[in-house]
Amino acid sequence: MKKIFIFCACCATAIMALADGEVTIGTVYIDETVASLDNIVTALNDVEGVSATGTITYDVETKTLTLNEATVVVSLDKPVIRFSSWAEDVTIELIGENTLKNTYEGYVDCMTCPTVGTNSITITGEGKLNLSTKQWYPINLSGGKLTISNTTVVAASEKYNYGICYNSGVGGELFIEKANLTTPNISALSGIQLTDCYIIQPANAEVVNTGDSWYIDKKGSSENIVISVEKGGVGTSVDNVIIDAKNAKKIIDGQLVIEHDNNIYTLMGQIIK
Repeated sequence: MKKIFIFCACCATAIMALADGEVTIGTVYIDETVASLDNIVTALNDVEGVSATGTITYDVETKTLTLNEATVVVSLDKPVIRFSSWAEDVTIELIGENTLKNTYEGYVDCMTCPTVGTNSITITGEGKLNLSTKQWYPINLSGGKLTISNTTVVAASEKYNYGICYNSGVGGELFIEKANLTTPNISALSGIQLTDCYIIQPANAEVVNTGDSWYIDKKGSSENIVISVEKGGVGTSVDNVIIDAKNAKKIIDGQLVIEHDNNIYTLMGQIIK
């Protein structure tokens, strides 16, 4: 029988005094005691409805949550990871392949960002982060600032076309810096900025501002939004194109290229036409 962690409102003040900023994973509040563990996975596996593998650590001084080949699956009516409005700036450092997954059937996020405040959450690292839910937001960016920098993130909703969004009004700001991102939808945000990366799918998709709300216009496409550090895109290198489709090879300006889905790729995978 698993032990159930109970977080009482009466102890919130005491825990807040210990922690530099509030981060909750799988209902486990990361205070200094939890942060001192060699691997937070041990605490997560004591919670009914939560399972975890890999290595998770939190540095209270630098406010850095490190996911190292970590998988956390939550089957509760709670986000897998949540940041509160009083939390200070937090960094999520990725090592290897990491997955945060909510399997609850109702309307619950995978990652919930603060509703108010000017918090900054940064996802970075050489690894990859997969976030998924059954039918709600993989990333609910209700406020503050989310930066995805020099890394790869996949955010998916199993049943609906949700991605990085806000449910009511206009949410926070999204900055994507030299990063790869795949998600069904990006909408209802107070700002979107792409630096050293490109929207490569759907064709002709673009960042649009309507009043106070920013979104990525998919031009009626049902495809996922794919943002890549390469204009040719992740999964559109010549090797993958040759494997995945019957392609016509041709010579343009003396160079052998591949034609696929009305795009023409150089041997480096870049779209040239």
